[in-house]
Amino acid sequence: DMPLLGSVFVNGKSIQEIEDELYDRLGEYFDRDKLYIDVVVSGTFSVLGEVQKPGVYNVNNRTKTNILEAITRAGGGTIFANLEEVQILREVEGEYKIFYIDLTDINIIASPFFHIQPQDVIYIRPLSQKIHGLGTNTFSTFTQILGAMGSVAGVISTIIILTRL
Repeated sequence: DMPLLGSVFVNGKSIQEIEDELYDRLGEYFDRDKLYIDVVVSGTFSVLGEVQKPGVYNVNNRTKTNILEAITRAGGGTIFANLEEVQILREVEGEYKIFYIDLTDINIIASPFFHIQPQDVIYIRPLSQKIHGLGTNTFSTFTQILGAMGSVAGVISTIIILTRL
């Protein structure tokens, strides 16, 4: 509740929408050209999934925390972090929506999801190697597959020997 303005509902509105509403309401009492409104929204964001320190972190719109800084606060990605399909859960016009961002894309800073907003949830998905239980790198995956193929060849050889007896 604010003097002259009464209640101003801001839940689910962007900072620009809040500022526009305040300018419109205060413009009834003051010269709009002489008004300066600075809306500060603070809150928390969460980082989940393949990061070293999943958790809840503080943010406000003045510091303009970006997604790279947010992931760094969470200790950075694990070796299984899929940085090409990072999910951001964000409230837009009263509805929660999931957006995808590729952190390996050089044009990431042009993304509307580059800067974190209060209540954002960032989820770093695992690479397919982790989902399928394979190695942490190409060589490790190759040696695991080669070992599995060797085991299959050993079983087939045993079956052939047993059927010839």
